[in-house]
Amino acid sequence: MAWKGKIIEESLLDQDILHRVKIINREKIKPTDKEHAENTWFVSKIEVCDEKLEFIRKLAQNSLRSDWSCCLKNKDERLVIFEGKSFKIKKDDSKAVAEIKKYAKSKGIPRNHIEI
Repeated sequence: MAWKGKIIEESLLDQDILHRVKIINREKIKPTDKEHAENTWFVSKIEVCDEKLEFIRKLAQNSLRSDWSCCLKNKDERLVIFEGKSFKIKKDDSKAVAEIKKYAKSKGIPRNHIEI
């Protein structure tokens, strides 16, 4: 089963991960929050097969900047990745979602920047 998600290229210390996933499309966006309003970000919509998921998870944990995250989804699960840590949860596990949001807040990641 394929996992799909988005990676903001500016969130990465090392963009090697982008060469190891299937990129479905890439778009340029302007952030809506005041802190980043002057920036332009490049968002890659990606797809990862089950066989590569663990490798990509580890690579993302080592590639993401400390105040960023990314989320991969399949039909039943979510994989939320931070620098050095990840959470794999069932899509409807509200207790786990709350735990992830609490962890993100402790890392200084704005609530509206977490996509689960």
